[in-house]
Amino acid sequence: MDTIPTRVGFVATGFFDHDPVGLQAAHWAGILQAGGHECFYFAGRADRDPERSVIVPEASSFHPDIVSLQRELFEAGQRDSKTSGIIHAIRFHLKQNLYQFIKTFDINLLIIENACSLPLNLPLGLALSELVAETHVPAIFHHFGFPWQYERFRDSAAGDYLRAAFPPVLPSAHHVVLNSAAGQELARHANLNAVVIPPALDFEHAAASDPESVGPLRPLLDLPADQHIVLQPTPALPQMRIDWAIEAAALIDPGCAFIVTGRSPLENDRYRARLIRLAETHGIDLKFMQEQPESLPREIVGNGTRPSLITVHTAAGWVSYPVKAESVDSGFLEALAARRPLIMARHDFHQSDLEAIGVQVFTIDETLDEQTISSIRSTLAEADAINRMTQANLDLGQRFYGLDALRRELDALLQHILPAPSPGR
Repeated sequence: MDTIPTRVGFVATGFFDHDPVGLQAAHWAGILQAGGHECFYFAGRADRDPERSVIVPEASSFHPDIVSLQRELFEAGQRDSKTSGIIHAIRFHLKQNLYQFIKTFDINLLIIENACSLPLNLPLGLALSELVAETHVPAIFHHFGFPWQYERFRDSAAGDYLRAAFPPVLPSAHHVVLNSAAGQELARHANLNAVVIPPALDFEHAAASDPESVGPLRPLLDLPADQHIVLQPTPALPQMRIDWAIEAAALIDPGCAFIVTGRSPLENDRYRARLIRLAETHGIDLKFMQEQPESLPREIVGNGTRPSLITVHTAAGWVSYPVKAESVDSGFLEALAARRPLIMARHDFHQSDLEAIGVQVFTIDETLDEQTISSIRSTLAEADAINRMTQANLDLGQRFYGLDALRRELDALLQHILPAPSPGR
């Protein structure tokens, strides 16, 4: 990297390589460290080096006080002076710890991972915005979503807080989004410019595992040896369209096990109960695989060096990805790495970004028409055709979403933020 090595502080509600945000942060940190920078971490929960990490429980989106605030502000839609007082007490506590984090590790650059994007921890976002405003420390706000994309955040008792910090408008802030559509939304809603850096995956070390290595998966989830597996690598949220995916799975692969692997603090029991009833109606064996990454058996998460669900992808016959989104994520990329066919709902992102680079996926219209379903069933049964498709997708994933592509994007971003080495160095 053509910049002076610096000390970088990553901040998030949590850092786990099993989680999409934590995984992308790990890729960024690996590239930064290879370029001579030092990386440190501030979070509510993390699996990072304890000697380089500060853990403050109130920074987690799963802390009881934060969960209580989420319910009151975004579900009940109520806020009184006591609630405001709790928000500001936690904000002050977190900000003091953030100041100490910067001082202890002599941080010169902050990379804020989704903490000022979605209000999963409102006090943390407020604390970070105030900290950056007060210190003028350069900060990269890495956005994975925005409040206006979620119905639960549109009409809430926290609108003033969301306008102030999700995301913040600050002189030393640099905003990064996952795709051009998100950049356009940010410009329209907040009048902010952003750099587009797509998600990445270490394809070289995420090769598909031997199917025999996923043997423990079936007893863990109580699945018969001959039952087909369909994977949905997302949380159980309405915008992930799992209800639509279950109906599609019932037509394409009747009686299959449909495994939802993601986890999010935004999930609620009402939507999950709806999915369970729908799956029962269609004869689908629905499973939620939401254990913490540290609790999953090693045979399932990988070799122990980096937790991964690549082996779970390998166990699936195909991957469902009907997400209402305009970008890929780590779950999508892991399907490419595991060489598994993908079935998606048709939308603009597929017709623009994916077709533009040649990624091949099965697409189904909202009506789930029988002709398309029949064609997909026939193609899935052709091993040679699927092998050609998935190998081509793997090659494209390595080219456009691999670490080399990420390295180029980060180099360009940091050259605008950090000072260049003097000519004599």
